[in-house]
Amino acid sequence: MSRTNYTFNFYITSFKVAKKRASNLLENIDEELFMLPPSKNKWSIAEIMSHLIEAGISYLQQVESALKQPHEQLPKGSGPFTHSFMFELFIKIVSPANKVPIPTVASFVPKDVSVLDRQKLLKEFIIIQEAFIMLLTHAQSHSIDIGTLKTKNPVFEFINMPVSSCFAVVEAHQRRHLEQIQNIKKEFE
Repeated sequence: MSRTNYTFNFYITSFKVAKKRASNLLENIDEELFMLPPSKNKWSIAEIMSHLIEAGISYLQQVESALKQPHEQLPKGSGPFTHSFMFELFIKIVSPANKVPIPTVASFVPKDVSVLDRQKLLKEFIIIQEAFIMLLTHAQSHSIDIGTLKTKNPVFEFINMPVSSCFAVVEAHQRRHLEQIQNIKKEFE
């Protein structure tokens, strides 16, 4: 289904790009534009960033849990990493290619807009990206096979998923919503 070459370098580069893209999108943005939903039943840019942070933290916790085991107990491999049909489909669903709205699970619902602050959201988003990069760099330097290593799905805990699929889902999901922010900015600028 997907032709993406999922490697350590792909993921590391993707999270670096997400940091830069989010910074560029939120830099010098009008506070009203940041807080105001573009239309009824749509999220504001602030809410989108809050949603990305909620999802990112959930996936980050699962990845950290899987990688904290002693290195000698972890599977060895260097990629590229592949995903099962089910996870390839899920990656596609959360990617920018899918234009159909997706219902949000309760744990990823954004915080109330009244408590959101642009600088804090951006800082938190960047910290999450740096944590993913650090985990990927660690896994790469220890030749940990993140395609074989499993962790719990943060939404459906009864489903085990490869750590590589966690990275792929987060990467695609972030691209989707950063594109959404870019489109909101274009619409109102």
